[in-house]
Amino acid sequence: MKMLPAKRLLSTVVPAYPLLSIKPTRGLVDEKLQIVVRNLRPKQDVTLHSVHQSEDKDFWEAFGHYVSDGNGTVTVAKDASLSGTYVGVEAMGLMWSLRPVPGSRAGLRFRKKDVLSPLVFHISVHDGHVSQGFTQLTPLESLVIERWYMAPGVRRFDIRERGVRGTLFIPPGPGPFPGLLDMWGGDGGLVEYPAALLVSHGFVSMALEYLTPGELKKLKADVNYFEYSCSGVDRPSHMQMPKRTHGKNLWPFYSNICIMQLHRQNCSGTLFVWMSICVEKTSQIILEEKIVV
Repeated sequence: MKMLPAKRLLSTVVPAYPLLSIKPTRGLVDEKLQIVVRNLRPKQDVTLHSVHQSEDKDFWEAFGHYVSDGNGTVTVAKDASLSGTYVGVEAMGLMWSLRPVPGSRAGLRFRKKDVLSPLVFHISVHDGHVSQGFTQLTPLESLVIERWYMAPGVRRFDIRERGVRGTLFIPPGPGPFPGLLDMWGGDGGLVEYPAALLVSHGFVSMALEYLTPGELKKLKADVNYFEYSCSGVDRPSHMQMPKRTHGKNLWPFYSNICIMQLHRQNCSGTLFVWMSICVEKTSQIILEEKIVV
């Protein structure tokens, strides 16, 4: 019996490469991320790394060390980071644990100046547990995501009227809306990102500038400045706002003014005097489980 020559069988199996999934890839900064890595080897050591370049061109990073399960999967919302810039089960660890990359200049502070543009993050997966030198490594997989403070449809108005300086944010829709007056702390200047995030959750919010760098000691603003910023500012001429329905509610919204750090302090002096009292009272703040009581 004549034997036929053996033929080499070519495999049609395509090797599986690591797959990184992030939802949403475009969302608000406080929207929880769903990060999953699939197609890893069972019990494989991997590092998830996040890097962001700020508006000041400084780089910030966060990373966590994981071990894939028996199916070769890492689910950040369920699996614990063994080490890195955060430890434990932290769905948002790659966001809140950001720190300046090694070698950065001193005194950096992470905050957004231009709320009309997103925070851009590069999320990557690396083989093994890595803690440094990420720029020199080739990731197994990477994705780019955007995080926004201001949601689509939000209306933004610059306020420069009778000495009042600020930015008014109004949610989409007819209203009426609850409202907040946002006053940034002792750094001064006009800081919009807290108000932009509030409006994205349905609050009319006004970011009020009341401390300008270099003007702290000579600024003579008193309670009338804050009252006028709510009730005296004229609404933009091309806007149709809901009318007041009762009492003395402010024209665009039902307003609450939240002053953090002090429950109550009588002070008739300038803002510089008031801020000095705030500093003196800082030691009296009581924290329970990271919450001011």
